[in-house]
Amino acid sequence: MHSVSNDSKLQKAWRWFGGKNEPSAVDTSVRKFQGDLHFQLAISPQTEVREWVAFVSIPPACSFQQNATVELLSPPPTSTNVMECKVLPAGSNRQVLRIRLTNKNKSQHDLWMTFRFCSEYCSASQFETAVDDSRVVAALEANNDEYCWKEAFFAEFLQRMNLQQAENEPAAAFAQRVFNILSKYFRYKWTPSLDRSLRALCGPLIAPAKPPETDCGGMSIAYCNVLRSQGIPCRILTCRYCADSSEQSSQCHVVNEFWDGERWRVVDVSGGQKGVAFGSMLGAKTGLICLHEGVNLPLETPWFGVKTAHVLQNPVAYYTGSNGTVVASSTRWYAALKPEDNATLLFKENPA
Repeated sequence: MHSVSNDSKLQKAWRWFGGKNEPSAVDTSVRKFQGDLHFQLAISPQTEVREWVAFVSIPPACSFQQNATVELLSPPPTSTNVMECKVLPAGSNRQVLRIRLTNKNKSQHDLWMTFRFCSEYCSASQFETAVDDSRVVAALEANNDEYCWKEAFFAEFLQRMNLQQAENEPAAAFAQRVFNILSKYFRYKWTPSLDRSLRALCGPLIAPAKPPETDCGGMSIAYCNVLRSQGIPCRILTCRYCADSSEQSSQCHVVNEFWDGERWRVVDVSGGQKGVAFGSMLGAKTGLICLHEGVNLPLETPWFGVKTAHVLQNPVAYYTGSNGTVVASSTRWYAALKPEDNATLLFKENPA
């Protein structure tokens, strides 16, 4: 159960900037978010598709989001029948929506769907202040290539980068020190075939003078493992900005949250390279929606066993039928914070 503490209604808030404690105007208003994700797959004409199954993430509660939902907004093509629309577990503290469809027309070679995400958003990270033991424990697990902080190579990385928590160093102070170090250590770069495994990110450097190149997802994986290695619960949040996608941007982003002993706090390591302060994130003013936490989501298919999706920023679909190929796929994201809700700022630096 997630609740909002009385702290969220304080008339004055404080935020840390570069280690200096300074008063700042913090927008603690709650705004309603809505985003539509259009998903389309085209299959080669010689293929006869008998049945589709598609998966989309169910957004969780987190420090900046509550009451989040996802629904199948528009019906699939008229040549298909919806057999199932079911919520399934997808690993620890994660859920996905699975949709199964049958084809009525063997000449139908594509699939399109629209999913609507809705949530209540607050940039001040005021939500989920109640302790959920299962989520805190899950944020300490080490169980795959992305969470393997117990390996020897990572211990060497921690020592080389001076990333061990000092005795009596508070969790929040250590988390900020890690943020400062990693946001300067990595060089931002995105490629479709990017290797985000922890060994690729933090293993022995082939060229020590050249910093590792990765994106927001890779930096979040590294940050998460550093904190978990010191016994501080941390998780990875896969998000989309509250802005329409375009040819230049898919509006996808990945951040972290860590547990400081009392509440979850957001951290944006890649944003730190663009001047974002510790405790904030890119897109904080315009809004983000968290689609799911963690990586490598197990998806239970009806025919192929369990498949793994690294992330679910886009829906994933499988089909049965004759052999064929996916000749085209596309997604478009349309999003907005609904202005008609008339959100109010609870505290202003210079109130009228």
